[in-house]
Amino acid sequence: ALLQAHGVDLSRVTVGHCDLKDNLDNILKMIDLGAYVQFDTIGKNSYYPDEKRIAMLHALRDRGLLNRVMLSMDITRRSHLKANGGYGYDYLLTTFIPQLRQSGFSQADVDVMLRETPSQFFQ
Repeated sequence: ALLQAHGVDLSRVTVGHCDLKDNLDNILKMIDLGAYVQFDTIGKNSYYPDEKRIAMLHALRDRGLLNRVMLSMDITRRSHLKANGGYGYDYLLTTFIPQLRQSGFSQADVDVMLRETPSQFFQ
């Protein structure tokens, strides 16, 4: 609401870290206002389990909103790197995406969140 009150075009806004708690209602409000949302802490299961992230993504897909969602990872510490015992940069593609696919997401759904939506946002 603050950005909107200052005349910001919310179609140029993406809100990160939307996947850290059960907040589907807030995510839906942001999308309804025109913003994009990022599920960008994938793999940080100690903060919020990936299974719950997948459940929220199902809810967004069921509403036809995957074109407002981007997926990424929050690799911010050396401890996140595979060399240091972390889940590494490839977790999104080698672990999370197969979990999404196994839960019923199509490759087209995945491509929307990984390729089409980011491309659309940055145009």
